Amino acid sequence: MKFEDYTGFVMAVFGAAIGAAWWVVNNILTNKSQVRLLEQKTDMMIKMMEEMRSDQKEMRKDIHQLMTK
Repeated sequence: MKFEDYTGFVMAVFGAAIGAAWWVVNNILTNKSQVRLLEQKTDMMIKMMEEMRSDQKEMRKDIHQLMTK
């Protein structure tokens, strides 16, 4: 048998190895659950800061109203 007869098999093994390497990098090394948790935490912090800013604006308005009386 010649090498050309094994070309399909070699290509399949090579493709499977590349697919396995991609899966390892994508799922294990990036740790998607931690990334999701960090995104949620960041979103919560942004919402809290927006609420604090709106509260500060309201307090400033109240103080300004009290000072003008």
